[in-house]
Amino acid sequence: WIIIAFSNDHNHVMVRPRSVSYMDTISVYDILEREWKRLMNEYNLEENEWLQGLYKIRESWIPIYNRSTFFVGMNTTQRSESINSFVNASTTLQEFVLKLEKVVDSRLEVERKKDYESRHKSSILTTGSKLEEHGASIYTRNMFSKFQDELEKINKFTQKDRPRYVYQVSNNFEAQHKFIVDIDLTTKITHFNCQLYEFLGMFCRHILVIFQAKGVVQIPSHFIFQHWTKDANKGIDISFTRNNFDGQSNTSKILRRMHAQQEENMLIDLVEESKKIYKFIVMEINRVHTLAMIMKTESFTDDRVTPLEPIQNNENQVFLIK
Repeated sequence: WIIIAFSNDHNHVMVRPRSVSYMDTISVYDILEREWKRLMNEYNLEENEWLQGLYKIRESWIPIYNRSTFFVGMNTTQRSESINSFVNASTTLQEFVLKLEKVVDSRLEVERKKDYESRHKSSILTTGSKLEEHGASIYTRNMFSKFQDELEKINKFTQKDRPRYVYQVSNNFEAQHKFIVDIDLTTKITHFNCQLYEFLGMFCRHILVIFQAKGVVQIPSHFIFQHWTKDANKGIDISFTRNNFDGQSNTSKILRRMHAQQEENMLIDLVEESKKIYKFIVMEINRVHTLAMIMKTESFTDDRVTPLEPIQNNENQVFLIK
């Protein structure tokens, strides 16, 4: 990842990751090979063993070779930096445990806030297309922004019919860069060589221009990556947490918090079902909150608090205080 970081900062000749989706994959490989040879020749580095060794393992560090692998849109630099921001080689085991609890707690809070914003705040629509409306209804705010950016760029491309519903998409301003989109308009099964979907899990502008031209008004369900949707955290199976959470005093604070938040998320999902359920849940939350505050005031310690235990009631798990 150090090589990639250096390349991003200093290399203005090689193709950078951000540019990959705008160019035909085969053309990018050709440009890479040509420019590498030019650099080696220009600076008399053909015999440099270190550089030649790097070239032999280019698939391991040049981003365009990994476009077909799903990386959630991240590169190795980002993944390393996210870890190095709170631990490093000198971090002790005790420090790691303490920092991990804080980091997990912080990430959970951020995720809850983002989930709330995605569900309850409307995104601004700019194109007026049905595809945009559908994207806004299913994607989180962050992913919809990326989808919208791809959708806004389709006006720069034109599509040309080819046999067997294979289309050639080219940029009006850079006609030499062409993309091939292979699509079955009945099943809406597609293949496109910019590989943005394989890398990020998001449709690229090249397929969107075909959908727009052919009157496709919704993103095919089998191409909607569930992790990017507003409901990604809905209905998550928390049986593992329930079965493994002992509720004892030696359980860390962060585990207790995670367990309580998962139970709370299930209730939040239920309040959307009906007003009756909503009123009942709010009433019970207020009652439990009052009892908890009384317990806190009376200075009950963890070892005197009976753990919450699940019981079965009409196939739904309910938690009661013994």
